[in-house]
Amino acid sequence: MTLFLATKNHQTLLIVVKAHPSTEITFFAITTPIETGGISAWPSDVNWDAPTSLVCIAVDENGSGRTPKRVVIAVSRKSPHWAKAWTSSEELIAVALGLMQEKHLILPETQTDLSAIRFLAMEIWGIRTYIVFDVFHGTYDPDKAHLAGENEVPAIPVFLGQKESASITGRPMTNKVNSDIRALHNATGPGSRPPFVVDHADGKVPYYPHPRAS
Repeated sequence: MTLFLATKNHQTLLIVVKAHPSTEITFFAITTPIETGGISAWPSDVNWDAPTSLVCIAVDENGSGRTPKRVVIAVSRKSPHWAKAWTSSEELIAVALGLMQEKHLILPETQTDLSAIRFLAMEIWGIRTYIVFDVFHGTYDPDKAHLAGENEVPAIPVFLGQKESASITGRPMTNKVNSDIRALHNATGPGSRPPFVVDHADGKVPYYPHPRAS
């Protein structure tokens, strides 16, 4: 379950959402206004089939907006950022944060809070480069990050191509991203620390001589 603050027609709403086994997020309860603290009926004027029509910022239990997030940047060869994806990943993290702020997926101060950002991994597959970083993941422990049940962080995909987008996503993609990050922590061996760099370009096959677990 995730809580969001949303604005519609200048009214502040608190929306409770849950992820179904698909790529979509389904809204199932709403309070309006948030000061009442009660769950109201579904409002008739909101198009619940198009949640991107709402402006949403995820908040934690204290309403601080500092919920952990795992951001996956997919950079295509058609992107003007392609050349820097492999050589200057930090610059693309800044681009992604700017796009996420435009979409109201993070608070404005996130971009300047360097302590909130943890660069985890970069992986190139020839036609795309993927960059993964965490935001506000204070409980991250690299010595346990390979274990099942660890690193369960909601994912936000950011696509950089001829067009650019950032959005919330559903459980399947979140599970896939978290599983891949756990696998990288495992493959790179005891004591390994991010960022992890994996090159699959031109048919390369990464070799990990000392994984944490067999």
